[in-house]
Order: sequence, then C-alpha cells, then structure tokens
Amino acid sequence: MHSQAPIIFLSSKNATFPVRKMLSVPFLLVSSLLLASAVAEEVSPESAPRQISVTEIQDGYETTFPAMGSTMSIIAYAPNESQATKAFEEAQQEVERLNSIMTDYESDSELNLFVKSSPTPTPLSKDLWNVLVASQSWYQRTDGAFDASIGALTRMWRAARRAKSEPSSDQIARAVSLCGWQHISLDNKTHAGTIDKQEVKIDLGGIAAGYIIDATFDIMIKHGLSKCLINAGGDIRCGDSPPGRIGWRIEIAPLADMPKSETSAGNENNQKLPLRRIHLSNASIVTSGDLWQFYEFNGIRRSHILDPKTGIGVPGPTVVAVIASKCIDADAAATAISVMGIKEGMLFASLQSDIQAMMVTRDRRTNELQYRVTDDFPTGIYDPN
Repeated sequence: MHSQAPIIFLSSKNATFPVRKMLSVPFLLVSSLLLASAVAEEVSPESAPRQISVTEIQDGYETTFPAMGSTMSIIAYAPNESQATKAFEEAQQEVERLNSIMTDYESDSELNLFVKSSPTPTPLSKDLWNVLVASQSWYQRTDGAFDASIGALTRMWRAARRAKSEPSSDQIARAVSLCGWQHISLDNKTHAGTIDKQEVKIDLGGIAAGYIIDATFDIMIKHGLSKCLINAGGDIRCGDSPPGRIGWRIEIAPLADMPKSETSAGNENNQKLPLRRIHLSNASIVTSGDLWQFYEFNGIRRSHILDPKTGIGVPGPTVVAVIASKCIDADAAATAISVMGIKEGMLFASLQSDIQAMMVTRDRRTNELQYRVTDDFPTGIYDPN
C-alpha cells in the first residue's frame, strides 16, 4: 500500500523543502501511496530501536528513517554530533512508539483494540486520548468535514483499490452510515472512550502524523535544538531559522496537469513548478492534494481524501496548503478544507485566527483555474535557483 523514495538533502544554504501531503520533490523527496492514512508503518513498541544514521550537513546534522508509511527526515543545528545523535535516537523511538499506538494497519495497535472493544468503555493512553480529543474538536469545528470516524470508508476503498473495482452505491451508502462522531463518546473524567457499534471504525490518517511530528519537535526542543525541521511525507514543522537564513525555504506543490499557458513566464517547458516558495520558521505547514494520490470515479478525477458525506474522494485537481503553529492543527485543517471545497473551505479558513491557508483548484465545468489565499498567508519569494 505504500512505497518510499530516497531523500536527497543539499547544503542548508541552497536547500529547499517542498511541501506535499504525500510526495515531495525536488531536493527533498518523500513518497507515500496510502489511501487515507498517514500512519501505516507498523513497528512494535517492544522492538529494539534501529541503528540511528546521522549525516553531517553544513553547520548541522540530519537523520532519516522509515516512519508512518513514508520517510521522516529531521534536520538540526547542534554544537556537536553527540548532542544531535542523542536527540535523533530519542525522536526515532518516540515516533515508532506513537505509530504503534495509532496505526489502523496493525490488529493489535491500541487504536484497533479500542475499536474491537466497542461498545464497551475502554481506558485510553494519554497519547491516543489526546489525538481523539483533537479529532473530536476538529469534527465539531468543521461541522464534520474532518471526521476521524471515517474508517469504514477508508477500509472499503482500500479493498476496492486492491481488487481494482469500484464499490457499489449500496456499499458506499452503508459505509457512510457508519461515519460520524455521534458514534463515539469520550469521558473526560476517566479518559475512557466508547464506540456505540463495532462496525464503526477510526482512521487517524488525517491527524496522527501531525501529532507525532509535534512530539518529535518537542524532543528537539528538550535537547536544546531549536534550529530544526521535521518532515514526514510532506507534513512539516520547523523551529528557529537555520544559521544565517531568514527562515526555512518551503516549496508548495503545483496543481496537477498545469497547462503551459499557466506556467511562469520564461519557464513554459516546466509544468511542475511550485505554486509558491515561502520562508517559514516556528510554524507547521501541511499540504493536501491529488497530484499523485488520485483515482477516477464515474469519469471524475478524485483525491485520496474522502468526503464523509458522499463517501467518495473530493473532486480534483486541487491543492490545499495550511500553516499553523502546531502540525496536528495544520494536518486536520488541510483535510477539512479539501473536503469543504474552495468556496466554503476558504471562507472557513478566513474566519480562523490560528491557521493560514491557500487553495488552488480547477473548475470542472469551465476549466478555469481558481486560486485563493487568506490575507495572512506568506507571500512568495523570488528564487532564481
């Protein structure tokens, strides 16, 4: 269900960190072919930690390792390799531990054991509780556009993709009926969760990666490495700017199938230019879209991001980029805005004080490009490289 590509890192002076939900190119290249979950690389919490690999870069250090069905890259500027290595080792162990809790691919993960225990109330660990509470909050905040109880739908579409056949309208309707946070209750006193029927499934793919990245960032800060960047499959959180820079340079992925007439002047032969290059520090950015992750249903291009109300992927092509302080919020918001669509989604984004957003899509009837940003979204920087 997933594949990985190598990571290539250039020196900090010229490095660019492209942001994509599932694939990042060029310079930093990470791919993932999951349908709707970013938490897929199953690792037992009791397994011995892998040997950490540390690469020295200009004024800093980098490590990469498999995580969540993709590859995680951590870059940190430290006084010495020993300090960086200790932080990287702790970070990798924490990523593996959290992933083993929240993946829905492993039958014995805490998440899946919770689902199987329904409708019996089940005590939850601190981390699973935190993610479920955040999922509930974003469900309420977006009127269900973000819905972590979408597991019945994601499982149905995974099976359909494996079988290379489309689910029937009755199958889709049945799966949709099993979505909705009304099926899940969280007890604030006991930190126990209850799912009212066993057919209801939870998929944390739209939020768990953000939580895990935030936890990794906290470990970097604990070790005194505030000049750092964590990238997992295109979900990014960065700290203070690299030495001598005004920020981390980020590229936002282009819209799929960009016509030559809409490319930048002088670059007509490159239809895959980023939509925008920005500088970012002490913030998170997550991009959702269908540049690589898509399928066709009834003749319409559909994203891997599923609409809980229709039961099918949101129509494309589309790109949504969200900036927030924490990656967990950028992760959930990017999914929700994708589901809402450009009109409702960007209106929602404009009314939020804690996120900045950009959305680009193409009108299916007129084929016109639609491009909207919130007033506070960073402007692009000119970069001849």
